[in-house]
Amino acid sequence: MVGVLFAFLVPLNTNIGPFKIVTWNIPALALLFWISLRGINRQRFRLSNFDLWDYSILGISFIYLIMTLIGYDPIANLMFLNSWLFCLLLAFYFRRTYGKVLTPQMLIVFAFISVGIESIIGITQQITSSEIGNISVYFGQTPETTALRSIGDTDMGRVHGTLGTGNLVGSWICMFTPFIIYSSSYFKNRKLSIGISTMVLISIITILLTISRFNIALFVCVLGFSLYHYYRNKISTRIRLKLKIASFLFVATLISIAAITTIKYWKEIGLMREAIEFRFSDTFEEANKEGLGSSGLAARMEMNKGALQAFLRSPIIGVGFKNSRWIWPTVDAYVPKGWVFQPHNLYMIMLVEGGIFLFIFYVMFTLLPFYRMWQLRRVNDPLLIAFFLSLSSAMGIQMIYITFTSPTFTAVYMMMQGCAMGYMDQYLKNEEPSEKHAITP
Repeated sequence: MVGVLFAFLVPLNTNIGPFKIVTWNIPALALLFWISLRGINRQRFRLSNFDLWDYSILGISFIYLIMTLIGYDPIANLMFLNSWLFCLLLAFYFRRTYGKVLTPQMLIVFAFISVGIESIIGITQQITSSEIGNISVYFGQTPETTALRSIGDTDMGRVHGTLGTGNLVGSWICMFTPFIIYSSSYFKNRKLSIGISTMVLISIITILLTISRFNIALFVCVLGFSLYHYYRNKISTRIRLKLKIASFLFVATLISIAAITTIKYWKEIGLMREAIEFRFSDTFEEANKEGLGSSGLAARMEMNKGALQAFLRSPIIGVGFKNSRWIWPTVDAYVPKGWVFQPHNLYMIMLVEGGIFLFIFYVMFTLLPFYRMWQLRRVNDPLLIAFFLSLSSAMGIQMIYITFTSPTFTAVYMMMQGCAMGYMDQYLKNEEPSEKHAITP
């Protein structure tokens, strides 16, 4: 399990026959082999609590496979589809082993370590203007997108962490930061607040350095809601005159480091501000010039329009996995040359590549955890809020980026989905006896 988790941070892949093997597949296959041996030894294989969410996964797998087989170039696309569908197995596994193999404490520790790794490497990349720590640079053929490109007229580039792109780094931080903020509920340590504050601070710096507009906006919402909910019940109506020495020294040290860093890297901070302003101003300009922008919001809106046109022409039969990248010459939408790939909206991809039924199954898979959370809305457990924020950010990311079409990041999302369902399964199961006892005369 530890191997699977940390392999998520190493997005390497290679082709072996009809399969695309991703780094995390290696420990996952070993895990699958062990599970199979255990089942053979016990002479039984059992999936407990099979419900609508599990059936939606089967529906996604079956429909996507059929549409790909009858679509264009099925042999080549099956290699990518096999790897993507393998991610769905993680959702099954994590749901049924949550709390046993992957505990809440383990998930929180992984959030601390992974966000820390991406943040430290990202900040180091920006300071040194290098790709140090970017795994894809050291193995295989280096992608053209790994260079720290200048934003506008600045010398500020987008950091890539170990994941290879700024968008992936930003999405990772958005999904895992809530577990860091709410970690104090599962680890009773007086010094933990120092670690939380430090991680949140470097996360803010890193996500700004990704220059990823949507992830920055999403992170502000996630962080704002998390902090509001976390401190809402901790603010006293009385002014406390006594301060703990450790807390005072930590805050003073943090302010001093921030002041010294700001002075030393004033020029770089100015460049980062200019780059972010350029990116956001570019977004608003594109919004005012619909269809004329060369990137960002305008291009995405054109892709969504074209995807809807392609879907309406064939609402039942999809074009197959990855084939939505070929629809642009057949639709009335201006998509810049550099954006000619799959629509930057996973729900539109499902409509085009699998038809209305694949879309319905995927929406069920996405929304059912939120329905379960609504059932537990009166539960006073901060981890429930962490799962809600993490999955909410993931839902938003799927509507603006194509990172969830890649098995290197789809697997992370499936892990979060499975863990959320497993968490709620356990909570509802633990609550049942008390509820029955409460209504007994």
